Amino acid sequence: MSFIFSCTMFFLSFTPLWLSIVFIDAVSIWTNQYCIWTEIISICCIVVGFFISGIMLHHYLQHGLVNGNRKYTVLKAKEEKTISVEFILSYVMPLFAFDFKNWQQTILFLHIFLILGWLSVKHNHFSNNVVLEALGYRVFHCVLDSEDRKQLDVNVITKDNMVLSLQEEVTIEFVNNDFAITR
Repeated sequence: MSFIFSCTMFFLSFTPLWLSIVFIDAVSIWTNQYCIWTEIISICCIVVGFFISGIMLHHYLQHGLVNGNRKYTVLKAKEEKTISVEFILSYVMPLFAFDFKNWQQTILFLHIFLILGWLSVKHNHFSNNVVLEALGYRVFHCVLDSEDRKQLDVNVITKDNMVLSLQEEVTIEFVNNDFAITR
């Protein structure tokens, strides 16, 4: 997985938090109207982050990564229904404890967020996120058979219902060792 795509997916996986921060900061700007630089900078950074990440995600979904597509036959498939909820509960919800109207708390948040990002990118960690789900993608845990009869256990991100695709050939591209996406 490319570094840029890893960063894009990491940023987008925190979408519920970003939307909440924008709301909190917008209300603070509306009600306080003084000492609002932290809120303005925060909103601008989030908007720029969404813009860049949105372009990168669109590019990837249209053109893929450089590691190429492979064809596999679907032997087994089961939809993973809790993967996004688990990620939000474990990583996103604890970050709501920060007061994003206070610049010291915002710096502390950024410190923790950057450490999480560094670890995620370094270890090629990928989590499905609400942006992909909003675009109609779902995750299926699949057993796939390759042309050389090697079986793989992998989580496939797709718009298709993989349970209905048993014994059919699908074209996928690996995001990392655990996740692939259909083309």
